Amino acid sequence: MSTTVSFENMTLPIFLGTLINWALLGVLAVQLGIYYWAFPKDRSPLKVLVAAVALLEILATLTSTRDAVRIFGISWGNPEILNDVGWAWLSTPVVGSIIGAIGQIFFGWRIHVISHSYWIPGLIVAVSMVSMAGGIWTGVELSAARVFSGLQGSNVKPTIIWLATTSLCDLIIGASTVFYLLRARRSGFGPTNTRILQIVKLTVETGSICAFLALIDLFLFVAYQETSYHLSICILLSKAYSNSILVVRLISFGEDKTLIHV
Repeated sequence: MSTTVSFENMTLPIFLGTLINWALLGVLAVQLGIYYWAFPKDRSPLKVLVAAVALLEILATLTSTRDAVRIFGISWGNPEILNDVGWAWLSTPVVGSIIGAIGQIFFGWRIHVISHSYWIPGLIVAVSMVSMAGGIWTGVELSAARVFSGLQGSNVKPTIIWLATTSLCDLIIGASTVFYLLRARRSGFGPTNTRILQIVKLTVETGSICAFLALIDLFLFVAYQETSYHLSICILLSKAYSNSILVVRLISFGEDKTLIHV
């Protein structure tokens, strides 16, 4: 028996996801302005990283908005437009997974600075690469199919790999950051204890949010494959990572030298 899906159930998640995506881009723009205005002497590699993330986010937002304009404007009322992949193969799985990997590798680098170890950061990089590969694989499947009905379940495996490994990597980042920073706190660095606790709290909060969103996206994708429910989260998922990078960098700016010696 086939399940009948209403037009509203297909369009509302895309509409909400697009609106929140633009709102989070605005938050990111404010953080970018604060970062480049307040910290002009930050290291060049970090400035390049922030600029690259910003450009990728603009690309992801514009491409997803282009599809939203076609659905809610140019082709409004035409059910066939909902079956058209459009540029969704690029905006969500490909660019989104690349941004997610950049954010996770950034946190892995910070863990290396704190721990002076390569094992956990290496694991984070490896898992993030698998996640990015799953996202690009998902994008390739979508691009080749051209229409969602032409996938016939072929994108289930790469999408699950992408979202599941993303959540796993976020959990590893949160747990390892808590472990190493609290260990550093016990080493007797009294003046830096407050800052360390702030970074621990912030990292756990941002990592938990990213992992939670990825898990919700995965659940909606698996449980409601006949709808576009998961797109309400998937469209904005990369914004969680890009904003996390800026939040952590702004809060912990100037503490890297202290943490290196912890």
